[in-house]
Amino acid sequence: MAYQQGLCVEKQFKGGQNWVHEKDKLWWFPGGGTHFKHGAADYIERLGNMITDDTGDLRSAGVVQVLDVGCASQLIFFLWIYNVFCSKDGHENQIQFALERGIGAMTAAIATKQLPYPSSSFEMVHCSRCRVDWHENGGILIKEVNRLLRDNGYFVYSAPPAYRKDKDYPLIWDKLVNLTSAMCWKLIAQKVQTAIWVKQENEACLLHNAEMKQINICDTVDDMKPSWKTPLRDCIPRRSAHTNHRNCLPDQNVFLHIQRVSVKLVSLKKSFLQMPYSGKIKLAITGR
Repeated sequence: MAYQQGLCVEKQFKGGQNWVHEKDKLWWFPGGGTHFKHGAADYIERLGNMITDDTGDLRSAGVVQVLDVGCASQLIFFLWIYNVFCSKDGHENQIQFALERGIGAMTAAIATKQLPYPSSSFEMVHCSRCRVDWHENGGILIKEVNRLLRDNGYFVYSAPPAYRKDKDYPLIWDKLVNLTSAMCWKLIAQKVQTAIWVKQENEACLLHNAEMKQINICDTVDDMKPSWKTPLRDCIPRRSAHTNHRNCLPDQNVFLHIQRVSVKLVSLKKSFLQMPYSGKIKLAITGR
């Protein structure tokens, strides 16, 4: 049996999950479970290829911060090289394992409250068999994803409705496509078991869809306020230039500049330690 959120689940339900194993004195990430048939590295490379038309990877696509919804016991460690953080999960063991190794993770549920992140916090939201019914209740949960995504950010959906044609999956897929189209997202890639949308900067599209009664436009609110215990909103905020300027994370070039400054500071510290003692005293007195 597998234990999940206080429920006993039959072993075969989680039998395909090839999670972390203990091997001698090491932790071993074998991969090969669920959607990572060839390991997480291959899966991440495929995502980068899908986004960039086989011309780059996630980093070159500007993906810096990712919210993973669901278990990411293997994926999260490969994504660490992309400065990815904040795995939202209901699997407590994987969360503790990630936290012990310095990777941001939390146990939370998308139900009636917003996740505790400001608007436009992530370049990507990732769901691989995360078992969230994005299509239900008028799509209020995927509208929360829309709030969290930056403009031109990506929603990665690796789940049966994206590729299976049996049971109710085609109906779920059609509902999801209609919801994302109403929010002016664009389906840019669909390959193997994965579909990827991009949140477009198209306010004219939003206003048109609102006029056609496909979506509701949110009342003006201060998105800089904390979203702690804030109820989910069944609406889409306008993508005004003022809102983008205030709330979006810095441009990718700014991130790169910050990294270069950090490298420069490290080299200055090294030079300072190599200076003669008299030089250090002079530097401390003059502040130079």
